[in-house]
Amino acid sequence: ECARETLASGNWGAPILNGHPHWTKPPLTYVAIMAGMRLLGANPWGVRAYLVVAMVLAAGGTWWAARVVWGPGAGRWAGVVFATSPFMAGAAHVVTADMLTVQWVALATAAFWHGAVRRSAWAWLATGLFLGLALLTKGPPALLVPMASLPVAWWVMRGGGAVKIDRWMAVAGLALFLLVGVSWFLYEAMRTPGLL
Repeated sequence: ECARETLASGNWGAPILNGHPHWTKPPLTYVAIMAGMRLLGANPWGVRAYLVVAMVLAAGGTWWAARVVWGPGAGRWAGVVFATSPFMAGAAHVVTADMLTVQWVALATAAFWHGAVRRSAWAWLATGLFLGLALLTKGPPALLVPMASLPVAWWVMRGGGAVKIDRWMAVAGLALFLLVGVSWFLYEAMRTPGLL
């Protein structure tokens, strides 16, 4: 309903519910729902269209992360297991921010490990972008899994062997995360008295 009302208002960046601003979630899930509604109509297919894309990209992110860390065989199996998991299949049919958040976190995790293992500069920027989009999808709870994963990443990388962080690109990725993920919150807080 929030996506429908926001679509009718014409301002995709400011969620509306029952005719009033709705600030419980950032707008990216509503934007994804509205895009499906514009494409397929205001019906169950249009409302759930983003879930198909999110499920495929989340499985792709899982494949990518496992492939980078453990090799092509592990990547294939990780992607297949993720895509055929009953829990994920069920989640891909429920209109929430969760599957879209899983997509961004899976892609951010894959980009992080790609940057660390392959020493890829663009992967650090992709990590920041994907985490910023996760924040715009679900808010701060979207960062719980990445933050909980940091001790594991530190433990794996502490030896300094083949895995290494390019500090400048990591800083650039952090800047991109702040620009993408935090800018909407700051903009709306400045625009709406009392929201901060």
